Amino acid sequence: MAPVFGGRKPYCVPMQDSDTTLPRLERFRRKSHLFVLRVQEPDFAQIAAALIAIARRYQLSADPRIPAIEVSIDFTPKTPCDRDRLAMVLVLGRHLLPTAHDVISCKADRERFSWGDKKFDTVSFGTDQERINRDVLPLSIAGDQAPFADATLYLGAQSGPVMWRIMDKVIDRQNRGKGTAIVLPPEERRARIEVQLSGESMDEFSFDEFSKLRTFRFERLSRFFRFELTTFEESAPPKPSEPRAWASKRRWEKFALTGVPGLLAMDEAKRKERERARSALVKAKIPTRDRVRVGKGGKGTFVSYKDLNKAVDTALRHLSERVRRQVKLGTSSPTSC
Repeated sequence: MAPVFGGRKPYCVPMQDSDTTLPRLERFRRKSHLFVLRVQEPDFAQIAAALIAIARRYQLSADPRIPAIEVSIDFTPKTPCDRDRLAMVLVLGRHLLPTAHDVISCKADRERFSWGDKKFDTVSFGTDQERINRDVLPLSIAGDQAPFADATLYLGAQSGPVMWRIMDKVIDRQNRGKGTAIVLPPEERRARIEVQLSGESMDEFSFDEFSKLRTFRFERLSRFFRFELTTFEESAPPKPSEPRAWASKRRWEKFALTGVPGLLAMDEAKRKERERARSALVKAKIPTRDRVRVGKGGKGTFVSYKDLNKAVDTALRHLSERVRRQVKLGTSSPTSC
């Protein structure tokens, strides 16, 4: 059935053998009434038409389910330019706020990056600990490592409910085993952010059945593509040696190395540190100053990156329209099997 399904790299295996424990040819020889189909860049018109053809010939015991999806949004300079494109990659990586998932506490979820054939290097909180003390370690920048501009940045565990990828897309259809790839022309190179959803992240949207794609609004996924601007003191205290100047400089450094997720963790750790110190002073009956009443909301000292978020919302709206058109076309067009 692979040629029938539109999209790139269609891959279909019996469900019980989808864990790839058997040789590939042996898996394809197995019989089953449940199958897993994976398609990159799917053409939903062809998929919908193929499903109708299968149902007519073999009957379907249930509407095909969608256990996982991957949504990507591309950004390209108005004029092809390597410097501007790499700046876009850095902006995406530094300003993404993954509010839907904790990407700090567990090692598997933390920011990491890879390039070429290199393995992952940890970006935030350079430690091999499976779990960290969020009240202490985020205050330091000693173990932080900024990702390279042409590296692929990951957030969230690979097998988790949500994972983000940010990359400089300059090649396509790469086959590492064969050592082949298509080098994109300058006008097609772009900065890309990908979000992969599965498990509990899919459950909340209730479009696990293929037929529901026709009415699903991909704009609902916008919270996985949220970007924030950081705020800093407008001017440093007169003396660079003062604690406020040192703390402000350290926040700049944290943001440059780890982006919004690392800086948000640092701000939260500082807030808890101040609360513990204040509690100790109150307990000792030592006079304290009034609490600072700014920057204590859900996003702390961050404000929405409105222009970037607006571009994301527009892209997701266009995706909804395209998918609806394709599904409608596939279900209304005559087909044969």
